[in-house]
Amino acid sequence: MGVKQKSLRRVFTGFILRIGLEMLIGGVLLAAIFIAAMFFGLIIPANFSEQYANDVMEKAGEQEYARDVIPEIGDFVTYYLTDDSGNVTQSNRSWSVGKPLREEPKSGLVFGQSYYVKKAFPDGTLYLEYYMRTSYPSGFLNRYFISPEYVLAILAFIMMLLIVILNVRRMEKLFKKELRPLGEAAEQISIDNLDVNIAPSSITEVQRVEDSFLKMKDELADSLGREWQAQRNQRAQIAALAHDLKTPLTVILGNLDLLSETDITDDQHQMIETSIGEVKHSEDYIGILVDMARNTGEVEIKRAPVALQGFFGNIESKALVLCENRQVRLKTSYQFSDASYSGDRDRIERAVMNLISNAIDYSPEDEAVELSAACADGTLTITVRDHGEGFPAEMLKSGVGLFKMGESSRSSKKHYGIGLYMAENTAKLHNGSLAISNCADGGAEVKMVLE
Repeated sequence: MGVKQKSLRRVFTGFILRIGLEMLIGGVLLAAIFIAAMFFGLIIPANFSEQYANDVMEKAGEQEYARDVIPEIGDFVTYYLTDDSGNVTQSNRSWSVGKPLREEPKSGLVFGQSYYVKKAFPDGTLYLEYYMRTSYPSGFLNRYFISPEYVLAILAFIMMLLIVILNVRRMEKLFKKELRPLGEAAEQISIDNLDVNIAPSSITEVQRVEDSFLKMKDELADSLGREWQAQRNQRAQIAALAHDLKTPLTVILGNLDLLSETDITDDQHQMIETSIGEVKHSEDYIGILVDMARNTGEVEIKRAPVALQGFFGNIESKALVLCENRQVRLKTSYQFSDASYSGDRDRIERAVMNLISNAIDYSPEDEAVELSAACADGTLTITVRDHGEGFPAEMLKSGVGLFKMGESSRSSKKHYGIGLYMAENTAKLHNGSLAISNCADGGAEVKMVLE
């Protein structure tokens, strides 16, 4: 059975109608409470003060002096007794005594409009001031508290505010409920889990978004499936190619070793040695190709303590041979607070040698390749710098990638675009990172951090 759906227009129309209906019900309820309070005498009608003032003045006609009327006046009105000069001589508002009475009616936002009735007596003129407003039976409340109309208005405002807030919260919960499956699906896709489903929505427009999202997910799954298959095929081809190359290289290397033992000239011996070096160099890259082909994201490294002084001494001896062939100097700097580092020795050595080999390839003759290393608190930092042309801007922007080569200024016949990628892969396998940059005074710098 499908989920019954409604449009956003219907949802918002229902939202507005619900608010209106709840406000109407709340208004009727407040009015009923107000009327009930008047019925039970908790609130006095607006014309009560006027009637009371007229009744007092009617009864005052039976009295000769105002002082005989005053004791009978309640708190529902304000009385003022004035002398011939118009000054107040007596009042239930003590702060008015001694001041001239203003006969103009008072008006204000809170207390409303006041009115007067008056009567002259031998001992002065008696004024009764009253307001056309509801009031309380208590004189204290009438004197120090706002009138019931304003209490009703404040309660109505609070009621409307609460109704709006509660309905907005209700609407918020509705949309959170409807959009939560989309958010959960997006989180699953972000961790490469494409086997997700989304519960149907009760809102038509949200359902359309979900349908588009699922369609995008299916297309993404197909695209990634093809890409992953292509990567698997590429790895298989690389592994097969690397395997096929090992046999002829082994044969070539064996024949070159046999030739070096024959009666040959010094020049021929030098050429054979150079050829042997190139073959071994090719074998190194075949090893890298095999590593890359096997790297499916689940590679496990073999961590073991690596004595840093001996490790970098071995690196330095190999690097010096490469430097002599290219007439480049090697400059080293070590700071080891930790005597050893726990890592995969072979992977680290291969990565560092690739960085040094690249730096030598791009260094002008008689310049120095700088190798520095530091280890403290279990973190090994290795930096290799050359004084060549530096990395091209495109490579600095896009970063290191498999088979990514720089422009011709950083390319050579010995550079197959995988040295940096392998070093970065080694750093990531050791929970570290690899960063490339250009130095301000020229040259390129690669920093590999291993945790």
